[in-house]
Amino acid sequence: LDLGRCWALCDDSKGAIYIGGERGLACYDGERFDWLGQSDDLANIAVQSLTTNHQNKLIIGYFNNENNTVQIAEYDGKNFNVLFTDTNSNSDDCITALIISSKDVLWFGLGTSTDKTRGKGIGYLRPGAGFRFLTSAEGLIDDRVEDLIEDHHGRLWIATLGGLSCFDGISFENFTTENGLPNNRIRCLYEDSKG
Repeated sequence: LDLGRCWALCDDSKGAIYIGGERGLACYDGERFDWLGQSDDLANIAVQSLTTNHQNKLIIGYFNNENNTVQIAEYDGKNFNVLFTDTNSNSDDCITALIISSKDVLWFGLGTSTDKTRGKGIGYLRPGAGFRFLTSAEGLIDDRVEDLIEDHHGRLWIATLGGLSCFDGISFENFTTENGLPNNRIRCLYEDSKG
């Protein structure tokens, strides 16, 4: 089992741990590692982000090396369903973050793995409503998204390389070093027990 560099970890409600890397996807079930996708639709992908949805299906953000596109897919352990394909992908593009909100909305960051001078903002998929994208043109502080988190109030926090944004579903509130951040390059987000 050689995934190369590992970029993503995720567990499911059954205790399985998924590991995404530059050569695919593996699963540890508590006893052994299995490489998913030696055959089938998971072969030849570089997995960059992972999460699970409320139905315990794995959501995978990856670069498809066969058709050179960034994609998001849902995997139930047997079936693989592509939810999104970025047809304007460059070889450096990636899904930088994935989360499922409390309202079952799939949010994702669309950026680059090494060229940190550009990004594509955030996107979301509402069940039955299709995809929508939000960028700095709509008020996001910076399009170079690194991480996403939903807080206990249902607000989306977006870590970028130009500061921090909070989206309440209607508008963005932005924070930078001018508001007290120690640095504008925000890579990871975590909400503690005090909110």
